[in-house]
Amino acid sequence: MNEHEIQTYMMNLLKLEKVLAFRINQGRRGHIRMTSREGLSDLIGITPKGKFFAIECKAYKGKLSEAQIEFMDDIVKNNGLAFVVYDIGECGQVAQILKQS
Repeated sequence: MNEHEIQTYMMNLLKLEKVLAFRINQGRRGHIRMTSREGLSDLIGITPKGKFFAIECKAYKGKLSEAQIEFMDDIVKNNGLAFVVYDIGECGQVAQILKQS
């Protein structure tokens, strides 16, 4: 699966589990950056118990950028949850963790 398909699958799964999540469309249009912070994860949201989370979706063998690692480290340092998912099996595991967090 490509990253877009993993993002879509994860969003649908979170919706089914009633976990509030938002898909972040970022990147560039010409020379204009279309995000508020470099490294912002693909999906962000709030768990049912009020914990902030970030999910980065990567295709098989996809690699996190330094900015993505820094963003996810900042989330964890501030008592949030951060995940990287590479396939739909991992999506299911993450959705269950978020549903109970």
